[in-house]
Formats: sequence, C-alpha cells, structure tokens
Amino acid sequence: MRQLFLPLAITALTTQLAAAQTTDLPADLQARYDTLRQAYLTGDLQTLRSLYAPDATLLDVTNQPIPLEVALAASTAEALKVNRLDIRFQDVQLSDEKATIVNRQDMDAESVMNGTQVPLQVTALSEDVWRKVSGQWLITSSRVLESETRVAGQVIRQVAPPLLTDAQLAERRTALMTVARPIRSVAANAQNSDFSWLEGLTRGARLIGAGEGSHGTAEHFQLKDRLFRELVQKYGFTVFAIEADFDDGYAVDRFVRGEGPNDPDAATRAFDFWTWKTQEVRDLLVWMRQYNASRGDKPELRVVGIDMQDPRGSLDLLAQLAPPNAQVQAALKTLSDVTARDWTTLGEATPERRAVLKTQIIGLQTALAALPASTPQRATLLHLAETLRQGATFYAVPSTDSARSNLIRDAAMFGNTRTALDTLFPGQKAMLWAHNFHISKVPAQGQPYVNLGQHLAQTLGRGYRTVGFSFGGGELRAVPSDPTQGAGGPVTLSAAPAPRDSLDALIAGDAPAAYLDVAQARQHPVLNTWLAQPVGIAGVGAVYAPGLPTGANIALPQAFDGVIFVKQSSAARALEEK
Repeated sequence: MRQLFLPLAITALTTQLAAAQTTDLPADLQARYDTLRQAYLTGDLQTLRSLYAPDATLLDVTNQPIPLEVALAASTAEALKVNRLDIRFQDVQLSDEKATIVNRQDMDAESVMNGTQVPLQVTALSEDVWRKVSGQWLITSSRVLESETRVAGQVIRQVAPPLLTDAQLAERRTALMTVARPIRSVAANAQNSDFSWLEGLTRGARLIGAGEGSHGTAEHFQLKDRLFRELVQKYGFTVFAIEADFDDGYAVDRFVRGEGPNDPDAATRAFDFWTWKTQEVRDLLVWMRQYNASRGDKPELRVVGIDMQDPRGSLDLLAQLAPPNAQVQAALKTLSDVTARDWTTLGEATPERRAVLKTQIIGLQTALAALPASTPQRATLLHLAETLRQGATFYAVPSTDSARSNLIRDAAMFGNTRTALDTLFPGQKAMLWAHNFHISKVPAQGQPYVNLGQHLAQTLGRGYRTVGFSFGGGELRAVPSDPTQGAGGPVTLSAAPAPRDSLDALIAGDAPAAYLDVAQARQHPVLNTWLAQPVGIAGVGAVYAPGLPTGANIALPQAFDGVIFVKQSSAARALEEK
C-alpha cells in the first residue's frame, strides 16, 4: 500500500502557517503569523521553531500527538514547496495573555514523495492557541478539527473525534475490559485456548483475511502464523494466500510441498518483497513443510501469491513451465526481450509501444487457451499470462497517480484470489495474509478506491471474514521516509505511541495482546456509540517517518469481524545475510 499518512504532519503544522487577514487579528499576532508564514515558505526551520513554546502540543485530525520536530522535518524546503497559502478566520477569542483562533486554510504545494515532486492541496480547519511568554506570542497548541488532503490522485477527508475527559476514557476502558479476550502469548507455537473465538469466526467462512498494522511488526507476523496453524489443525483450512507475486508464491509452494532442497532461508528469499524476508515468515514455512511431510491422509497445505507486480518473473516462470507447443513458444518469443525495467517503466513508454505489448500478451493468452485441457499445469499457465496483462495495466499508470494504480492493483489481487479459490484450489479454504487496508471489507479514510477486501466481501458475503491487527507503539521495520536514514532499505524505526483515547491505548491490559469481537463489542451501549464513528487502527505500509501517526480511521464494524491489539510492536527480524 502506498504511503497515505505523510500529509497529516504537513496538515498539523500548516494549520498555523498562512497569510492571516489583518482585520481579524491584532497587529502583534498578525506580525507573528507573517513571520511564521515567511519562514515556512523558505524552509527556515530555526525561525519556525522559535515561534513555538518548548512544550507545544500538535494534534492531527485523529488526535494523534505529532512531535514538533517531526512536523518541521516534513515541512522543509526539500520536502515541501508551497505555492499558495490562504486563510479565513472563523472565530477569534482574545485575552491579554491568550488567543484562541479557529481558522480554515487552503494550501497548494508540491510534496516530495519517493524522490518525485507530487502536487498537494490541503484544506484544513484548526484551532490554534497562542500565549504570551515573556511578552511574545508563542504557539502552545494546535489541533486539526477537519482536513481534506488531495495528493497523488487520492482524497483524504477526515474529521477529528471529540476530545474526551478522564472520566469518559475510564468508562470506555471499563467497557472494553468486559469484552476483550486476552491473548497470553504471541508465540506462534503457543498451546492454549486464546484463539477459541475462531470457532465462531470460521463458521461458514471460505476465506479468512488476516491483516497487519505494519509490514514490519514481529508480533503481527507471529500471531498470524498461529492463526493459520489453528485454522489448519482445527477448521480444515489448507491454502496460505499472501500479498506476494504469483511466481514467488509458486517457488515457496514447492518448498512447503517438500520439493527441492530443505533450505527454508532460500525459500523465504524467493519472495521479492523485503517485507516477507523475515524469521517470522520463515518459521511458518518450516512448519508448513513439516506438516505436509507428516500429514498422512490429511489434505496438503499450499501457498499462492495473489499480487502481480513482477511481470518479468511471471514471464520467466511461463517460459519454464510452457509445453513445446509451436504457437505458445512463438508467443513467448515476442516477449522474451522485454526486461524488468521495460515493464516497470511502461508509464514512460509511447502509446504505440504499450499497444504492441498488449497485442503480444493477448497473443500469448490466445495460444495458451488453445492448449488441450489435459496439458500439465494449464490453469497455472493461463493465470501467469493473466498476471502479465495485469502488470502491464498497472505499470502503464503514471507513478504520481497512486489512487488509480492502487485501484488497479487491488482489483487484480481480487481476481487472483478468486482464481486461487475457484480454479487452482477449488473447494478448499484459505487464509489471506496482507495489509490491514487490503483485507478490510471497506477502505480506510484516505483510500478513494475499492480495495481488495471490499471486492471479496461483495462477492463472498459471509464466506469472507476478516481479522485486523493493531499496536500501541514500540518499534517496527520499514523504509524511512528520509532516504538518508536507511540507504533506501528497511531499518528498525520507533513507532509513535497510540493516542490516549484510541482503542490500542484503552484495551491494553496485562496480557501482551487482546482480541476484540467487533459485533460483540457493539452490544455494549458505550462501545456501540463509540464504534458507530470511524476509529483509528494501525496501518503503516512499507515507508514510515518516525513520530508520525501509525494508522488511519476506518469504520471498524464494517471493516473487520475482529481485531487483535498488540500492546507493543517489535521490529520483524530480517533473515540473516549469507
């Protein structure tokens, strides 16, 4: 999932950074706004910092505190170029030593994302509090009340929940304790009844979506490992579907079936995505291979990748598996010179080149469809050709249009999941391992497209059930948004603590994790009122800026049947280099 949350830090800071209307402010406050605005436009962090009280509090639209230094770092001249910044004041309350200003801002800018300048527009309503300190106005707090961020084809609209009193927080915590089910161990091989709730969750289910609150939280991987083991041993599930390219899943499937050398590290490295090259994923694959070796007459466990971002890998596997059929081999030859870079830069290719490639792929699909039904692995060959078509469509979209590319990708992963269930493994039950906001049955706020889980829910109905995962803080493994911190690769980063009014903070008990049955929680009047509104859940993707919010708001009852909350995230353990 592409990064959605960096603009929130920009929003939290720019709610003060605008050309204030002099008719609404006294001259000394107007001068402070003008100084702040000019420093912001030029990226003068020293001047910006001097306008804040040392203990200034910034709250984003989810009520997540954002450290001032994090907000400043997201607003340097290298990270953000502001072209226009306007403000309209809606309420100004003044006293001798304090000013509370509710204002709406409109900003046009260019944000640097993944090394590319991307147009960014922010409209925000905020409440800023200024106080006089030693005769100077300083910003002591700022809270975003509403925001609409338009970036990379995506529109992120959010409204802040009300701030709660200590008594209201205590009431919610007490209510949560009556329904939360402690998970006493995060170990994948734990032997206890902590997952007894699966009996109800799996009833009538063909597919269980298992999310993750970050692509680099060890506990989420370990608990998903245990979830799959429970599904296999007690509920008859046999297929492990994962957010990975099909050709990678094919190689891993051979390993768990006992084919090839017993080298679990090499099997885990067959995944192209660094997110899965971890000790935790390796441990699951080892268990699956051992299970298959001793399963007796029980069904064999299988692995399938549902992603489509490596058309060159699909083409190589096709060439390896294709029969010596003249039409198929001729069609493959027309594509043999298309390099991995050619595929991933299709957005820069001419329309004529893309049209030729499309014709070549259709030719291959036609040749494969003409093969006799008895052809070995015919279904796999046809599906590999389909991932070529999907990859060509995906990479033809400009890299700046995240909304469209995400729409195409999730629709493709839906189609590939259906192929796995209906064609490759008919009649079998599967667990789908992917990010929270891929498997959720409705998109999160800031996902302006139909996601994978929404497709599945609309098609499978009650046959698709979902478990989300969240965490309250700690560390995670991700690519830092600042490229100077990790040379482009994943590192261990500190995660921002969960807001005090969040589910993560209030559900935390003595156990390292807890499970919440969302439907059961809604039977409690206090929780029903709370969960009727969008609530925050973790959702860090491949890229993260330490200190920024770790998630987004989502309609929890519509998105997940249950959620596992981990008190503290530990960074997933990368495979040791050999």
